Amino acid sequence: MDLSLTDSGVAVYSLSEKRIVHMDNCNTDSVRSVKKYRGYELNPIKLNMQREFFEDIKRKFPPKLVVFERGFARYRNEVMVLNQVNGVVFSIFWNYTHFLYTPKGVKAEIVHGSADKEVVRDVLILNNPELKGNKEFYDNDNISDAVAVLYTYLLKNKIIPKSEWNKGEFPRSIQTRRKMVKKKNIK
Repeated sequence: MDLSLTDSGVAVYSLSEKRIVHMDNCNTDSVRSVKKYRGYELNPIKLNMQREFFEDIKRKFPPKLVVFERGFARYRNEVMVLNQVNGVVFSIFWNYTHFLYTPKGVKAEIVHGSADKEVVRDVLILNNPELKGNKEFYDNDNISDAVAVLYTYLLKNKIIPKSEWNKGEFPRSIQTRRKMVKKKNIK
């Protein structure tokens, strides 16, 4: 799962079928335009939508364990809102084993730690041809992040052997301006 207040992504994997059986997202951006919500505080409505979405996922696809991307945020309000979403979702899945992976850890397991989303997505497609052409997977970063978190768990727990995983021939990330400046100063 990749959680956020505005658009959470989820990918469900069947261990018996050895494939992703469901990918979806909960987009709460449209709340402002819904007439019945006018005059109400937005965040509680969005949190309720998330609760309903994840309870439905839990009912349709009863899990054995739950894998999350560990949240990160730069600003105090973002941290507060992300903690609220985590609290709602964690309370739904309170009685299951939780695994949390950092975004950098996910990237490192799939390709390399400094890979961008497009490279991670390309490696996922390289290793799982079912994802190729999947509109949801391409169009929604949160769904593709949820799939990446899922595959991180599968690789780390040897459900998919690392010897079978192809990280591809993708370059390391492009140098940032700060790194280039430091190199110039060294000369």
